[in-house]
Amino acid sequence: MCRKTGLVPFKNSRTLLPGIVWLLTILVFLSGCTSKQKILVAPRIELAAYNNIGIIEFTSNGEEWVKSYVTQNFMQRIQSAQPDVRFLELGNVEILLQSIGATRLDPAAIKTLSAKYQVKAIFAGHLEISYIKPEIRWNPAATTAKAEAYLEGKLTTRLMEGLSGATLWTLASTVKKSVGAIKINKTGPVGISVSAPESIHGRLIHALVYESTIDFYPYYVYQSAHN
Repeated sequence: MCRKTGLVPFKNSRTLLPGIVWLLTILVFLSGCTSKQKILVAPRIELAAYNNIGIIEFTSNGEEWVKSYVTQNFMQRIQSAQPDVRFLELGNVEILLQSIGATRLDPAAIKTLSAKYQVKAIFAGHLEISYIKPEIRWNPAATTAKAEAYLEGKLTTRLMEGLSGATLWTLASTVKKSVGAIKINKTGPVGISVSAPESIHGRLIHALVYESTIDFYPYYVYQSAHN
């Protein structure tokens, strides 16, 4: 006689046992036959077809050195991803437009520049830098407050086809970096950290360029493989 344990006894447990064993065997077999395979996939944007590519110095609302710095970093990342890419540096956008009698970088201007410099595609970009007002965080338990200021950058890049002037690819990336922070309690400041302007701009630009060039790198995907 079974005790009242709240469980209903199976009268036909002997007949169920072979079925359970069979099911477990199938599950073990399937788990052994299925695995994840790592596969290298080609970049989302491949530049080999364009051979020579022009690049216009990126514009920026930052200091003058920032324009060249972000442009050079962008080229380095692209050539690191696809070493066969050959760049022709076209220089300042205003001077370029004046040389062809144009006022803006529209499809007609791209086609003219492409024919003039014999490039099949042209990169252009703009870096917008802005300071964000300090954010103040209060910790009631520790009776401390922390104020932190940030530098934010937005890098917008485009790849345009020389033959048609059409935009082939565009991406906007945004990054925020801490400029400095101060921690205060009732007795006064207990910690101060400040980044050098050149250092913070450099780290901001490197992060932005990294985000903006991911599409030009090969990447891995995992898919199921049956042994």
